[in-house]
Amino acid sequence: MEKGKVEHFAAVGQGRFFIDMKVPNDAGGVKQFQSELLYKIEKQPDAKGVNISIMDLYHTFTPKELRGRGLAEKLTKAAFEFAEKNKMKIRPSCSYVADVFLKKHPEWADMVE
Repeated sequence: MEKGKVEHFAAVGQGRFFIDMKVPNDAGGVKQFQSELLYKIEKQPDAKGVNISIMDLYHTFTPKELRGRGLAEKLTKAAFEFAEKNKMKIRPSCSYVADVFLKKHPEWADMVE
């Protein structure tokens, strides 16, 4: 299997992190798959009334052929690193982010709104 690299595409107010992977099939060919994490950016006032950016991680998807390889974790870590670099808070709307990633990585909990 070809190792996947996290890539990032952003548009106004939204974006995605994704990994393209090629997997050999039984016929001797290769099939392409993509794992992704989708997000949207919102502005919201904090307790002092200052607008802050919230990165709402609302969906992760990994094809069944690629599950169990840590791709969702890799994508989520890239999203948290991006949010940290850009001084954003995280809203973990996606069940994977809230129920799996943050439990496994409590070191990121201070970034959650």
